[in-house]
Amino acid sequence: MKSSSVLLRYSGGKMKTKVLIVDDEPIIGNLLEGGLTEAGFEAEYLDSSTKALENIRRVRPDIIISDIAMPHMDGYELRRRLRQDPETAGIPFVFLSARTDTPEQLEGLRMGADDYVYKPFKIENLINRLESVIERSAKARAFHSQAEFSADSDQMSLNDVMQIVGSNRKTGELVFNSSKNGKIGRAFFKKGRLVNAQMGLLEGEEAFYALMGEDEGLFEFHSRKTDAPEQIKTDNMSLLLNGNRMADEVRGLYRQLPDLDIFLEIKSREIPPDIEETGGRNNIENILSMIDNHRTVRDIINCKLMSPLRSGSLLAGLFNAGSVAIQKQGSSPSPSSGRTDALKSQSVQKAVSPKILSPKADFSSDLSHHTAPMIDQGFLKMLKGFERGALTGILEIRNRPEKAAIYFEEGRIVNAYHGNVVAKKALFRIFWEKGGTLKFKVQPLTVARTINGRLSSLIEEGNKEIENLQRLKRTTFNNVVTLNTHMLEKTTKIKGRPGLEHILALVKENSTIKDIIDASQMTDFQTYRHLFYMAKMGLLMVEAGNVPKIQIITDSTADLPPDFIGKRNIVLVPLSVSQDQKVWFHTMNISSGDICQAQKCPGTPLSSASPSVNDFHHLFWKIAPDKDILAIFLSRKISKIYDNAVAAKEKNYTEYLRQRQQKSPEDRNCHIEIIDSQMLSLGMGLLVAEASDKVEAGWSADRVRDHIIKLIPKVRIFFVVDILGNLKQGGQISKIRSMLGHLLGMRPIVGVWNGEVTTIDQVRGGNNARQRVLEWIQWSMDEPGAPIKLGIMHADAPRWALDMKKLLKSKLNCQHIMMSHVGPSAGSYCGPGTVAVAYFPLTDEEIRG
Repeated sequence: MKSSSVLLRYSGGKMKTKVLIVDDEPIIGNLLEGGLTEAGFEAEYLDSSTKALENIRRVRPDIIISDIAMPHMDGYELRRRLRQDPETAGIPFVFLSARTDTPEQLEGLRMGADDYVYKPFKIENLINRLESVIERSAKARAFHSQAEFSADSDQMSLNDVMQIVGSNRKTGELVFNSSKNGKIGRAFFKKGRLVNAQMGLLEGEEAFYALMGEDEGLFEFHSRKTDAPEQIKTDNMSLLLNGNRMADEVRGLYRQLPDLDIFLEIKSREIPPDIEETGGRNNIENILSMIDNHRTVRDIINCKLMSPLRSGSLLAGLFNAGSVAIQKQGSSPSPSSGRTDALKSQSVQKAVSPKILSPKADFSSDLSHHTAPMIDQGFLKMLKGFERGALTGILEIRNRPEKAAIYFEEGRIVNAYHGNVVAKKALFRIFWEKGGTLKFKVQPLTVARTINGRLSSLIEEGNKEIENLQRLKRTTFNNVVTLNTHMLEKTTKIKGRPGLEHILALVKENSTIKDIIDASQMTDFQTYRHLFYMAKMGLLMVEAGNVPKIQIITDSTADLPPDFIGKRNIVLVPLSVSQDQKVWFHTMNISSGDICQAQKCPGTPLSSASPSVNDFHHLFWKIAPDKDILAIFLSRKISKIYDNAVAAKEKNYTEYLRQRQQKSPEDRNCHIEIIDSQMLSLGMGLLVAEASDKVEAGWSADRVRDHIIKLIPKVRIFFVVDILGNLKQGGQISKIRSMLGHLLGMRPIVGVWNGEVTTIDQVRGGNNARQRVLEWIQWSMDEPGAPIKLGIMHADAPRWALDMKKLLKSKLNCQHIMMSHVGPSAGSYCGPGTVAVAYFPLTDEEIRG
């Protein structure tokens, strides 16, 4: 195992690394002890700081993992006492916390912690962090005589080091070493205040901002007298805030540019006063001069005349003010065009640190600990705008499952509601959902303040909440929860812990996990975590609810993505496609490309065949003893597959029921629901996906059947066909031949109406076709802006499909978009180059399920 080999290297290969775990929550402590032991550590768990101090010499740990918030003695105090003893002062220390605010993290680092991990966490990630801490400790010991302390920039930012040096009023030199280029910069401190910095040709503030952009290397702080001239007058905090502001502005610029190797042109030389005041006239003139000389954005940012943060920030200000713009194609040729070609052939020099200013960085990339973005990025950008504008008012969110709103006071979120819930619980549910219509109204507020914290902290916490909820199996929410009164009488773990007492009261009033989560005042995942903890303690008993076992069956023309099929409880019945003597069975092992190649070869037209009645009988025979069956098939006007399935059921149902009752005598019914989708391809696939969602939510077979039947009239599908000849050879859409055969260059738009394939429109050119499909979708919707579920597929036309997705996503309220390929059966008549769109609008009731 990787972790074992790494750790044994530090202990000389003779013994395992010892880890002491200190946490007052047994579920966390036991989880860590077991997980670390399995990973090759020697781990021991103690449930209090007091016990840790009493046993520290017996355990003699190589590293300590400690919670912060513990009764009697918290993690900070534990670390402080360990530092007072020379024998334990050097033990690497990792804090655990459920909080995510930066001041607490900095306090932990000042108290001597080597790393900081937030709950909840993955055991694999924690192991990686432990390895990094141990490795850094080994490096620190190697040059301890030369540097007072060091930090790897992957684990601690320059901001954090600055605050540690400042809070301890250190005097000395902070050296930044790169693994590739050695020493690259220095910062000089007097009594904790930064007075000068050097990096390359830059000095003072610009050198410091350049150091902020470096993302890899090692900090070393040397306590010593310094005679560096005092060029920086600004206090440390103002420098950090200004640097972070410029980094945010450059990120905004990168999101607006296609890439960094483009040219800009000057639209106006009248520079807004605020830009000139913050950036300096000389710096602005240098940037304008470089634009005049046809330098790329990358060249301007790396100009060496100022820090990349400064040049990027000024460029962003000029771009947003309309003073400069992207050079249009066809403008006067650049005298350096040959140089640009040469640049493209070379390895591209990085413009600015990817950690701070990645051109691909999304809105949430500046949140600490690299939380994966879960919240819609456009929505986050808008919230950030409210914060910058210090707006006061109400943001209403419409056309979502529940009525919702967020209240702002001078740009800060102070309250929210979502349906019947309020505060952070409501805010995170708003973050979870997508789409909808947003309306902001500026007005004074009279609501109570129930949410505190900076927007960045709320976003990070919301991202983590959503990420954790997505890992949970939603079917478990139907499980029934009851109290174990015997264990409750024997424990004192609940008393004095408000969160657990709150859950205890809810369990007495509600039966399922879902009901308890909905009734709780805590956020959804906080509630689930408390339930999980109490269940592990044996205080709660959880039993599976009455969730029916249902097998979903569909035919292979549903054209669902293979990864979706692999994750869901879906059986595919294959149709066959033949040409001359060659037969393809439509399974996940062949693609539309195979069929497209066959269509390009002259010969007999392609034809398809359905499974027989006997095929269905064998399938139902295997499933019926254990599960109900819900089958959704291709339109009966296109194929016999639905009729054959119904015939198998009618002929053999008594036998299926007898099998079921032999295995489960209490079962009086054997549900076999067979639905004619009146659709084909991903139009039917979306219905199958919807049925799968409802089955996982615990719906019965007849309830899912009724829901799908109500949805069928709302489903629409449009095929934009590239080559008219492909329609002719299929033989299934002969109605359109006479109408379109003479129109060269036209793209027919084919739809399915009343279960039959028919041509509904024709357009010249791909761009017009995409726009026309959008118009058809908009015309078909009763309520503009209503949420929809969307599917896009193609037959050997991936770029065309992505363009379609981009257009529809920008114009419609898409709750979910599924991307797939046109399968062999549909491909047998629509041909290569086809792109199809399927969708259905959702009502609030349907979204709530």
